[in-house]
Amino acid sequence: MASDLSNGAQVASSVSSTLAAALDSSSSSAQLLADAMSTSSPDLGTAAAAREATSWLGLFGWLLYLVFNLISTILYWSVRTVTISVPKLLFALFSTSWTVTMNATTLYAVLLHS
Repeated sequence: MASDLSNGAQVASSVSSTLAAALDSSSSSAQLLADAMSTSSPDLGTAAAAREATSWLGLFGWLLYLVFNLISTILYWSVRTVTISVPKLLFALFSTSWTVTMNATTLYAVLLHS
């Protein structure tokens, strides 16, 4: 029993020292990251100017891409609806039995109340 307690104390001491070292290193790495981010800020003016400079060819390519994307999306959804959803709905509708089973007692109750 005594050895178990001493081993437990050693483990607790080891864990606490490891946690303390990890906390010290994480605060220093956070400070290094903050320093690096504050010193290297990109020039936002040149990035905005580069985005504004578009030609008619770029606009034509963007329009062509947009039309192609829209047509392919419409075709995909229409083919999916016609070939999957509608047959699934029709199969579920027509494979269901719509007959009503009635025993003599239920028939007598329906005729009695009508």
